[in-house]
Amino acid sequence: MSEFHGVTKGLRAALTERGFHPSRLRGQNFLLDENILRAIVRDAGVASGDRVLEVGCGPGTLTQCLLDAGAEVLSVEIEPRLLALARERIDAAAPWRWIEGDVLASKSRLLPELEAALDAWGTYDLVANLPYAITTPLLVLLAARAQPPRRMTVLVQLEAAERLCAEPGCKEFGAATVRLGARYAPRMTRTVPRQVFWPRPQVDSAVVRLDPRDGHLAPPEAQALEELVTKAFAMRRKRFVRTVEELASAAFWSALAAERGWPEGLRPEQLALEDWLCAARRLAALRS
Repeated sequence: MSEFHGVTKGLRAALTERGFHPSRLRGQNFLLDENILRAIVRDAGVASGDRVLEVGCGPGTLTQCLLDAGAEVLSVEIEPRLLALARERIDAAAPWRWIEGDVLASKSRLLPELEAALDAWGTYDLVANLPYAITTPLLVLLAARAQPPRRMTVLVQLEAAERLCAEPGCKEFGAATVRLGARYAPRMTRTVPRQVFWPRPQVDSAVVRLDPRDGHLAPPEAQALEELVTKAFAMRRKRFVRTVEELASAAFWSALAAERGWPEGLRPEQLALEDWLCAARRLAALRS
């Protein structure tokens, strides 16, 4: 254990002294249970020497637990006062770097400074307590990178966790489920009650770990999948084949439906992940 004993000790008082009030808009709910913080690090399988990207380090509570596990940590934090507090509380000699700024330059682009840092870094994991508003775009953007995280372990609102881990046929199964499922196999490792946060959110949270799948899509196949997902979930109440029919001939879709055993009227959220991947591969092969 580092000298930073009790990573959450005195946190509320330290924030109050600085006149800091958590922003609901930015999803600033701080996890105050040190046992759960360290459990998240264990769930992530962090080992000595691992490189870990942390998004939203806040006052550095999870950061310190990652450092205690022997990780080299790169944190991104949008709030200067929180980053300043983290820098006060973490040993200056620790293998920790930070970037001050919004991790998302836009909904379709990461912060350029982060992109450059990750390109230079090589293999890394993501371990983070994510604000609800950025969960889906951030995970999708990271997964789509040429060098994506080796694995991702995130604490998110329970609703987001259910969406990430959704099975075909349920209402939570959507575009993000398919986009991330093409590269990662998600599983919920634990639920986290709302009362261990400050301020207390209105919903519970959960930890989701995403491990890499075998057989990644080639770039043309990934592009085909993106087109299929975008068109199909824009009209998810319609039949899947009807939503994507303009991407290939009627004969192509009829043959694929017969081969995969798709019933008449199959909707996008009812397709298994393997159906999505097969459709993307066949569409890319057709174009080539």
